[in-house]
Amino acid sequence: MKRLPVRKIEEDEDAQIMGIPLYILLIVIIAAVSLAAILGFMVTTEPSIDEIRIHDVYHGEHEDVGDIYGYQSSVYVEDIDEDSGIAYYRGSERPDPEDPDGTLSPAEGYDTHLVVTIYNEEGSPMSGVDVEAEGAGVSSVGTTNASGMVELSLDGCRLRRNQNNAQITVTGTYEGLIGSESVRTNIWVQRP
Repeated sequence: MKRLPVRKIEEDEDAQIMGIPLYILLIVIIAAVSLAAILGFMVTTEPSIDEIRIHDVYHGEHEDVGDIYGYQSSVYVEDIDEDSGIAYYRGSERPDPEDPDGTLSPAEGYDTHLVVTIYNEEGSPMSGVDVEAEGAGVSSVGTTNASGMVELSLDGCRLRRNQNNAQITVTGTYEGLIGSESVRTNIWVQRP
């Protein structure tokens, strides 16, 4: 019986790693790259969007509305069109009851915008969050600035005939690396 010569890896340049050792080496390399990518992703992500705060709406100080003046956590509609029964917010442009083709400018002393601040789960303001206010005749969008704030217009704010209250829904949406996340809250619109 003839013996085959023993080949040494150090001496044989044609020798290759084959079989199970090659598969183990490939699995270790793939696992290391995957783990590095996952850990790198987790370290670089921002905290999640957590809270919307709507600053109080200033309604002006005037005596003809009774106790509704100063800062309020609701929007009060006060100008009522006798023909249609629609109640309008004085801080927005609205129809002129004396001129069917005219409009009245926002009343002095009334906020014309909702001021909204978005915070992340660490309690820090978030910039770059898309914010939308929708409802009670209001339709406004904006993006938060470096301080996490955005002003959304109250134009069109009103209640229909026989409607005593409604809500403006404020939604903040943040497009992160994984996908989008959102949070929402409401502010009441009421008749005095």
